[in-house]
Order: sequence, then structure tokens, then C-alpha cells
Amino acid sequence: MMSRIEWGFAILATAAALRLHWCLFRSVKALWRDEAGIVNIAFLPSFGEVWNGLFHDHCPLLFPAILRLWSALTGGPTDLNLHLLGMGIGLLWLSMLWIATRRLANGLPLLSLGLVAVNLNAVSYGDSLRAYGLGSALVLVALVLMWDFVKTPAPCWRRGIAAALAAVLSVQTLYQNAFLVFAVCVAGIAVCLWDGRRKMAAGVLGIGVVAACSLLPYAGPIHRSQQWWAISQMEDTFPNFISQVFNATAADRHVWFFCVWFVMVLLAVVLGIFYVGRRRESGDAVAGQKGSVLFAGVALVAGLAGYGMFFGFSKMFPQVWYFLPVLSFVAVTCDVILPRMHPAIRAAVMVVSLVSMVLAYPLSHAMAQQRRTNVDLAAGRLSREAVAGDLVIVCPWHYGITFGRYYQGAAPWITVPPVEDCRFHRYDVIISAIEDTNVLGPVFQRAGATLSSGHRVWIVGDLEAPDVRSPAPAPPGFVAIRGQKEFSYYAYWSGQLGYFLGRNATNSTPIAVPTASCNPMETVGLSVVSGWRQ
Repeated sequence: MMSRIEWGFAILATAAALRLHWCLFRSVKALWRDEAGIVNIAFLPSFGEVWNGLFHDHCPLLFPAILRLWSALTGGPTDLNLHLLGMGIGLLWLSMLWIATRRLANGLPLLSLGLVAVNLNAVSYGDSLRAYGLGSALVLVALVLMWDFVKTPAPCWRRGIAAALAAVLSVQTLYQNAFLVFAVCVAGIAVCLWDGRRKMAAGVLGIGVVAACSLLPYAGPIHRSQQWWAISQMEDTFPNFISQVFNATAADRHVWFFCVWFVMVLLAVVLGIFYVGRRRESGDAVAGQKGSVLFAGVALVAGLAGYGMFFGFSKMFPQVWYFLPVLSFVAVTCDVILPRMHPAIRAAVMVVSLVSMVLAYPLSHAMAQQRRTNVDLAAGRLSREAVAGDLVIVCPWHYGITFGRYYQGAAPWITVPPVEDCRFHRYDVIISAIEDTNVLGPVFQRAGATLSSGHRVWIVGDLEAPDVRSPAPAPPGFVAIRGQKEFSYYAYWSGQLGYFLGRNATNSTPIAVPTASCNPMETVGLSVVSGWRQ
């Protein structure tokens, strides 16, 4: 009876997840800045330019290569073609939740479906034109193939080669996957050593070494790129980390989900230890189906520890999409461990998964109707209405990544602060801008010349209206703000621009751009300023 209920829930939850993927595909429309940035890097003219451009983003070479190959096969990097690729990757990730659980435990991905597959954060960023969905799928492939390699008593080098290939592809998709692949290798070694198969353990270690060596070409450029990525690093890492873990796991910040994840991991670790210990006392070898609990348990602990170390060492601000690979990894390992501990726990897993899906799906479905950006709408309107002689100012600069993809107008455009190459994230330029006390001088000069000649200045971004009040004082210099987000400077520059226009322009009119049902991370306003005070 329980098996039928579980299968019914798994099919229902999978159908709900498929519905979310379809709704996202229909609703997202344009690419937002993170997607546009990696697409622009992927389509730089030469391999050398692509290679250098990688270090203005967060992923190795594999994902940009897939973008180029897919576009060559489908007729170009149009929004439709790219979103089809994104949805395909999301469906691959959903499939791997099933495959991994079936292959490791011959079970069902109940927790994976209830907590991850219908979590809109996971679905949205898994389907986006970023490497997180593909990285999440490939790390599960590495988990499965490593288990296939270590569960057999005698080494099978064909399986070892397959596991090594999966490990290399995984780390070549996302740098942080290296920590999860390391966890997979530790789990494989643990299973082998528990059974006294040292030769097999050496093979697992070799797989990890191969994956690690594949990242060596990135070491020098990554080290150099830290000079400008430091602007987005944090000092108070742990509080931000916990806050973003809560955001990544919870639907609408619902405390239920955070508590479920915490209890689920704790139970999986504690009960897994007792389970494996009992098997060892009874003389059972852990290789084979019984050993999957040891394998999953060690992978779970090592994966969580490794991912925490990644954020601790990198000090990156932990955006919610960074957690997609580890959430998938943790959910699958818990699906392997918990349902096998006791019939009561198996029933509890079913109930928790069902309640989680019921709580998460309505909100996820509503949010799945959102666009990822409205910058394309503003760009489209300016393409029709801005004329030669006008000036478009994009404030702050990072909206220019999206704006540059969709704007086709006659009027020139600049950003605040000025960034000449806005095809992808240029934090190296922003560091220089922070250190330049007159960085907005060229913007004021061009805006003043445009207004005094009788033309208009169009403002795209966060500046709501010119303000005659003096702007707030400048934040401290770069050395002092290291460890903080750069947005304090964006607000300061926006205030300076508003003060300049408020003092010198005679008219300011907001322009309606649809903002409802749009991702708040990239929802911009639009206004036009005209007239010049003598």
C-alpha cells in the first residue's frame, strides 16, 4: 500500500514540476543580465577572447561551449532557442533526480521532488541560461557513476573511465562542483576501504586527481580575477550564508522548509551511522545495495562540509542560485538513506514530501508567470522613440548588459558609472570607478550638452526622478568597502545624477514600462528629462 502511495505522489509531483518548467518557458521572455552576460562571453569572436572573458563570470568553459554548439545547431542565439536549451537542461536535471535515486537505492525521489523539484528557486535557476542546472545534473551523474564503479567487488575500468569523465564534466561546468566531486570521491574511498579493497580505493583517488587536474589551467586567471571580484566579497560570511540558505530552501521564506531540511540532514547522518554500524557488526560487506547508505552518508557529510568551505574561502555573497547543486545533492542522498531506516521514517518521509509540495507549489506556480526582466521592454520603447541627438543613460551600469542586447535605437547610450564594454560584468572597471572621484564627470558633460542643445535625456534604471536635494556623501573608498556589496556606490552615483538633473533640467516625465509580474532583481523604471536652466 505504501509503495502505491509513494508512486502516486512521485508521479503527481513530477507532473507539477513539469508544469512549472513549461510555465517558466512561456513567461520569462527576454534574457536578464546574468544570462545575457554569459551568452555574450560564449559568442566572443575568438577562443582567446572567450577564455579571457570567462573570468568575468563564474563558470569554466563547458557551458559557453554548449551555448555555441546549441546555437549553431538551432539557427543562432535567439531568445527562443536559448530558452529551449535552458528548459532542456532543467528537464535533464529533473530526470537525474529520478535516475540517481533509482540507481543508488532502487527508491523514489520523494524528498527531491517535494523539496527541490517544485521549489521555484531551483526550477527557475535550473532552467536559466546559466551553468547551475547543468552543474546540478552532472554532479548527480558523477554520484551515480562513482557508485556503479565502487559497488562491484572487482575493479571495472570501463566504469572507472565513465566515472572519471562525469567528474571532469561536472567540475568543468561549475567551479564549486569540485567540492561535491571531492565528496563523491571521499564516499567512494570510504566504501572501498570499509571492505578492504585498497586497489579500488586507489582507483577512486585517481578519478578525483584527474578531475582536479582538469581545473589547473584556470588557476592563474582565477587568482588574477580576484583583484576585481573582491568588490563582491564579504567579511561577515556566516550570517549571510545562513540567511541565503534559508532563502534558497524556503518558499516565500516559510520556516517549515528550513526546519525540514535541517531535521532531514541531521536524521540522515545520525541514522545512517547506526545503520552502517549494525551492518558491520553483523559481518555484512557494505559493497552492493546495502553499501549505498554508507556511500550516500559520507557523500552527504563531505558535500556539506566542502560547500561550506567553498563559501568560507571564496567569501562570495551566497546568491540563492549557488545552492542548486548542493540542494539536489543533499536531497538525493537523503532519499537514499532515510526511507530505508524504519517503516515509520519511510511514512514520515512521504508525509513531509507531500506537505512540502502542497505548500510550495501554489507560490511557485504564481511566480513562474514572471518575466526575468523588463529591461527589454524599456529598450524596445527607446528604440522606437529616442532619436539621434538624444542621450540614454543606464543607471546603474549592470542593467546595460541586458539593455545592450535589446536596444536598437538611434540615440547613443552610456552607463553610470561609464563602462565602455557592457557585454558582461566588468567589476575591474567598477573598482577603477570607485577610486575616481570625478567618475561621473563625462556623464554630466554629455547630459548637459544634450539638454542644452534641445534634445532629451532618457534614464533607464533605478533613478526615479531628479532631486534638487544634495546627494548623500560618498561611501568610503574601495579598500574600506572591501567585504561589502558594491550597491552603496550605485546608490551614491544615482543620487549624484539625480542632483545634477534636478539642478539643471527643467522637465522630468516618468514613462510607463510594465513592472508587474517581473523579477524584482531586474525591474527598471524609465523617465525622460528635457530643458536646460541657463
